[in-house]
Amino acid sequence: MPVELKRVGVVSVAKIYGIIMAIIGLFVGILIALFGTGAAAIAGMPGVAVISAGILSIILFPILYGIIGFLMGAI
Repeated sequence: MPVELKRVGVVSVAKIYGIIMAIIGLFVGILIALFGTGAAAIAGMPGVAVISAGILSIILFPILYGIIGFLMGAI
């Protein structure tokens, strides 16, 4: 027996979209950390600044993507 979906809550959609975007942000942060560290090593930049920027991108990107995803899902 098929079931018909009549309505979906705005907050429910926004939460799911925020979680999905946070996961995508984690992957983007990891890629930026890896490629940024590799490029900085080739360029001969100081290691401490590059590693801290990589760790910051792994932490910051999922948070920002999650917030923006929640807002876009609500809209």
